Amino acid sequence: MVSMTEFLQDYMPRFPLRAPTDEAVHVYGECSPDYLVAGPQVLSNLLRYMPLVKLVVSLREPIARACSAYANKKADGTLHKHLLRNRDALRDTRLDGKLANYTPPTLDSLALDALRVLAKCPDQRYHRTLGEAPRDGKGGCYVSPFVLHGYYAKYLDIFFQVLPSDQLLVVDYAAFAVDPAAVMDEVAHHLGLDPRPSANFSGFDTSLVFNTRENRGTHARDYGGKVGGAMSAAIRPGFANKGSFDASWEAGISPGARAALHRYYERPNAELRALLLRHGKPFVSWATRSMPGEPDFDGSGT
Repeated sequence: MVSMTEFLQDYMPRFPLRAPTDEAVHVYGECSPDYLVAGPQVLSNLLRYMPLVKLVVSLREPIARACSAYANKKADGTLHKHLLRNRDALRDTRLDGKLANYTPPTLDSLALDALRVLAKCPDQRYHRTLGEAPRDGKGGCYVSPFVLHGYYAKYLDIFFQVLPSDQLLVVDYAAFAVDPAAVMDEVAHHLGLDPRPSANFSGFDTSLVFNTRENRGTHARDYGGKVGGAMSAAIRPGFANKGSFDASWEAGISPGARAALHRYYERPNAELRALLLRHGKPFVSWATRSMPGEPDFDGSGT
C-alpha cells in the first residue's frame, strides 16, 4: 500500500513550478473519472493539500456513460478488475493469470441485474459496488460500477457539502458536445482565466494529457513507457456531431437493457436535478424529471 507521502513525492513533481517573476497566469490540473466515485477520503486529501482547488465535473447522460465505460474497460482488458472495484486489484497484475479464463458479464446482463436489485432494494441510496461498505446492514444491494457510477447525485452530494460553490463547476457533457467553445469559455471563467484566446483552444496546453482510449494500461504503476499520442487541443472536424459518436458506444446494448437502465436512472436523474437546483447550479439537459414537490423553472410545483 502506497502511503500519502510516497504518493505526493511521485505526484507533485508532475506539475511545473511557477517562477515568482512569471506574470502570466498559469493553471495546471489533471482529470480522472475515479475522483467523483472514490469516496470521502479522496476529497479529504484533496482539500487538505489543495484547499483552494477549482473542480470541474463533467456529467454525461448515464446510459451513454455506462456504455462508454464498459467499452473502455473491455478494450483494455480490465473488465474483471473494475467489476471487483478494488483498488489493490486494479494495480495487482497477479490477478490477470488467475482470471485468464474468466468471462465477464455483458453490459446487457449488468443492466438487467440492476433492475432486479431495484425491485429487491427499492431505496437506491443503499445500492453499492463491491468496493463500497453496505449501509445499515443492507449488504445485498450490489450494483455493478458500470451502472451505479451513473447515479451522480449519490457521489456528488458530498462535494457540495464541503466545497464553496465557486470552487465547483458542473458541466453538461451534452452541452460540450454541441458547443465546446462556449463550454470552454465557461471553464476558463471558472478557473479565473480570460476566455479562450482562439477558436482552436491554443491557450489550453494538452501536450501532457494522455488519453486512455489511445494508451492502454495508464492505470498501472509502470505507465511511464506506455503514454503517447497526446490529445489534440484543436477541435477535430465534425466534433459537434457527437450523436454518431455516442450511438457507436451504445450499439452493443439491447433495447431491453436500455429500457432497464432508463428505468433504473429515473430517480437518480431526478435526485441530480434537485441537487443542482438546491445549490444554484444549471440543470443538465438529460435530467428532466423533477422530484416530488420540486419547483420548476417558473417556480410552480410539479
